[in-house]
Order: sequence, then structure tokens, then C-alpha cells
Amino acid sequence: MTRTGSIWKKSLVAGACAVAGSWVFFSQTAAVSALLGVVIAIANFWLLERLVSGFASKQKVSPAKLLVIFLCKALVMFGAIGFVVMKLSIEAVPFLIGLSCLVIGITLDGLLGALKSRDTEIS
Repeated sequence: MTRTGSIWKKSLVAGACAVAGSWVFFSQTAAVSALLGVVIAIANFWLLERLVSGFASKQKVSPAKLLVIFLCKALVMFGAIGFVVMKLSIEAVPFLIGLSCLVIGITLDGLLGALKSRDTEIS
């Protein structure tokens, strides 16, 4: 499995836990807020993965083109977050927890990978 595939799985599990926990401990509105955060975070990671793999397969891409494309990606992500926060009736904390599912997935992947490599060195 590729490194990003492992991150995908852990991020989706973290997102599912955020949505379920928001529903159980808070409300249905909190669960929807967390789900919106998870969707934005996962969509951002998906787009980033596609852009990086596309540019990695090409021989030469100008730095100016990369800068413009990644700035546009960031603008779309911040626009989506701004729309959700300003136009929809959401709860902020569950939304932020949902947005952080990718960070949690990356952290878990790194920690579990370090533990696994440590265990193989000891054996």
C-alpha cells in the first residue's frame, strides 16, 4: 500500500470518529458540521495528491505555473471554508474537528509507521 493510501484510511477513520462523536455527544447539527469539515479536508487532500502526482510525472514544470496552481487550490479551499462558515448554520468546534481529520490521519500514520519500524528493528 502506498503511503498516501495509508493516510487516506486513517484520515477517513478519524473523520468517521469525529462525525459519530459529534452526533453522540452533541447534536445532529454538530455531526453535519463535522461532516462538512471532513469533506473539505478530504477533498483538499485528494486535489493535492492529484496535482503532485501529475506534476511529478512531467519532466519540467515552471515554478510560476506551480505557484499559480497551488494558490488557486488554496483559494478554492479557503473559499469553501468561508462559504460554510458564513452562509451555513454550523457549529464551529465540530467543523474544526472535522477539518483536522487529515492532520490526525497523517500523525497516526507517522506514529504507527515509526512504531512498526521500531518493532522490526528490535526483532
